[in-house]
Amino acid sequence: MTPTLKTTVFNGHFERGGNALFSTKLTFKNPLYVKKLAITKPKKAEFDLIKVSATQGLVIHKIQSKPSFDSLSLIPLSNGKYNEELKCDTAINTALKSKLKACFKNAPSYLETRDFTVL
Repeated sequence: MTPTLKTTVFNGHFERGGNALFSTKLTFKNPLYVKKLAITKPKKAEFDLIKVSATQGLVIHKIQSKPSFDSLSLIPLSNGKYNEELKCDTAINTALKSKLKACFKNAPSYLETRDFTVL
């Protein structure tokens, strides 16, 4: 069975002042990434790679216990593979976006740190 969800698409963060653009139903036909969530203590930043097409991949940062971050980066693939090492040893700070860009040769398409900071 393919799940269908009622969704609202926002411009900006949906919990912090983002504007609702439209609502729609979203049907998941072919899952690209299925992982069981686990609570882990951060040792180093860990990433997974999803092949989106023959020429493009999506790097997902595995969220860990705080402090952590949520990040998605589209990256080019060569011969269906990412030719760099899939890791990025970086501390969480204001330069995180720049460090992720240096690691994966593209700025993250999505980056969220505020929900994962230590208060």
